[in-house]
Amino acid sequence: MTRSNPFVDGDGDGNGAEPVQSTGLTPSVRALSLQACPRPDNSLPVALCRTVATTVDADSSVAAEAPALEPLATALIALEGYVRLRRATLVDEVDDRETALLASDYLFARAHGAVGEAPLDAERALASVRAFTAASSELPVAIDRGGRAGDGVLESASKLESESKPASEPAPEPTVEAGPLAVLAGCGCVLGAIVGDRPDAADPLRAYGRQLGTLLDAVSGGSLDETASPSERLARDHRKTVRQAMLRGLQGEAITGSLPDDPRLRTALLPRLEEATAAHGRLADHLDETALGRLERPLRWLAGELGRGDGFGAIDGQRD
Repeated sequence: MTRSNPFVDGDGDGNGAEPVQSTGLTPSVRALSLQACPRPDNSLPVALCRTVATTVDADSSVAAEAPALEPLATALIALEGYVRLRRATLVDEVDDRETALLASDYLFARAHGAVGEAPLDAERALASVRAFTAASSELPVAIDRGGRAGDGVLESASKLESESKPASEPAPEPTVEAGPLAVLAGCGCVLGAIVGDRPDAADPLRAYGRQLGTLLDAVSGGSLDETASPSERLARDHRKTVRQAMLRGLQGEAITGSLPDDPRLRTALLPRLEEATAAHGRLADHLDETALGRLERPLRWLAGELGRGDGFGAIDGQRD
């Protein structure tokens, strides 16, 4: 089944994003590029980039580098749009495949161009280009890895991983097995560390970002079709709740959403939450309490939501 816009859900995602420029684009390519890009305030990779950049520098001198965050956010948004379009073409969710491929090619090029526009010193500029290139080079394999597009970025890749190893097995270091959202979230963290002039924290922050992306992908996106079943619409609502909680938590805002007391959600999320909590714990040697507390907020909310009944207690080690 095809749709006029398979990328926009009821949360208003899509359209109006900064990365699309009109120069040289046909109206159809420009329109589809806009539709595929999330809003900056609805992007987990962008939220991680901004949060890391503005919290990891204990001297707060990073405020002078704030102009660098906008081009990097543009790059991440454009790359998210690229992922959405590529996934949609794989499962025939677009009306015009040729236009979708042209739009995805444009967004990929635009993303890499935007990274080069960030006003950073030569050393950090080179580091940001290398980090972004490394992440984007992982995406083709990640995009090809099964599942249909979820609520915009991808269907759960973590489901495939959970079927292939016991939940109690220690989380491995990030590999190409990560899904696209995990790759992008990890990249957002690394770019934030570069802006914040904390290259020593880049690797553990990348690992944490990937775990957050995998955690979000453990919540199935459901279907965006108008004919979606009630269960598919409910799955979509659950994913939006978790996503918005993550974004609000990272931004330091009050988290008002809640999840139902559903054993299926706990089964899907608890192993991923434990892995993300372990990755957060490895940040303690690199970040101060302020940064650790901000990055932990999404985990604290989710631990509280999953600790309601049936013997699932909240995860230990939460900060006040």
